[in-house]
Amino acid sequence: MKILTEAFPFVAVFLLTFGSEWCWARYNIASGERRPMPSALWSAGIVLIGTLSTQVWLDNHWTVISSVLASLIGTYYAVRWGKK
Repeated sequence: MKILTEAFPFVAVFLLTFGSEWCWARYNIASGERRPMPSALWSAGIVLIGTLSTQVWLDNHWTVISSVLASLIGTYYAVRWGKK
């Protein structure tokens, strides 16, 4: 059970950062298409999820590793999904 509690911050930051990067990519796509409301909503998601992620990794700086991995994967899939 200890491994779950120790791994939780890494998983939480990974998921939160993945969501934040998804919002960033979708925000850029919507902004490029000059759609103000979707851009504004994606922007709000960036701030909300980014704040939550920051709160977790302030307690454990090693979670930056999972944040970097999630950034790579999240942006890749958001842009790939947006091309369809």
